[in-house]
Amino acid sequence: ARPDERPLLLEAMRKRANATEGLRDRAYGDRAHRELIDLSSILFHAAHPEFARDLEAYAGFLKSEGRTQEAYNMRMRSLAALERAYGRDGLKVAFALNNLATLLGDVEEYERAVEVLERALAIVGDAPELANRRAMMRLNLANSLVSLDRAGEAMAEIERARRD
Repeated sequence: ARPDERPLLLEAMRKRANATEGLRDRAYGDRAHRELIDLSSILFHAAHPEFARDLEAYAGFLKSEGRTQEAYNMRMRSLAALERAYGRDGLKVAFALNNLATLLGDVEEYERAVEVLERALAIVGDAPELANRRAMMRLNLANSLVSLDRAGEAMAEIERARRD
């Protein structure tokens, strides 16, 4: 019963940050996420997956606020942490790449989104247990391809996603 010990506060702060999603007081949500990042950076080193998890949560919040440049910076920090933790071809890296690609699509950087998604799909490979994740990545890839007027390639990705 030591509620002020930092490691014991982490999960409560994560829940607090997540709970701010539907609130009108967006400043409170931002503060909750920043405080979570501050605590996480004290508890974990910069290459720790838990630190990357908290960065990614903050990136999602920033994206929902329309603060795309800040969201991009957080996603890049999260990706770097995951690459250090799991290597460039780690499965969690592929999921972070998918998140980054959706943000790139939101700001109409479709060429870059395609590159990022192709890298994510190469990491995921053909593992049967990852079919749902792979299908989601393929649909994201198809969206970016359509935006680049590459409809034939987009349809091929949609077919692959359907098979997954």
